[in-house]
Amino acid sequence: MTVAIALGCVADLTAAFDELLEWGAAQPRTVATRTELIRRLAVLVGGQWRAFIRVAQANQGSMHDSEVGQGFAERLQTLMSLFDDADAALIDKARRRLGVLALLVTSGLPNDDLVASDEERATVALELALELVA
Repeated sequence: MTVAIALGCVADLTAAFDELLEWGAAQPRTVATRTELIRRLAVLVGGQWRAFIRVAQANQGSMHDSEVGQGFAERLQTLMSLFDDADAALIDKARRRLGVLALLVTSGLPNDDLVASDEERATVALELALELVA
């Protein structure tokens, strides 16, 4: 029963993430699109994805070898590609990827790693990510 519930939760999370990817793929590669992608990702990370990210960070080894982890890694790679444009310099591509990672990592940190409320961490993570993807 617990496995079925967990798989159902993962399916719901995956669907929400896939919607973000579909939206992003249909948009032009502009600063406005990158900004909106980060804002939409922040909503997911601040809501239903927060617990998943914390579990994934705490269990990186197990996640790496699991079907769920591999699916998330593929989706994350697709997300990263949405921040690229053809003429972007390598430094800009790297900075944008760091923006996505900053949002995911900072939002998912447990309270003992960064003493702040979930809301405070989410605000800081969004601000930092927006600076990096601009």
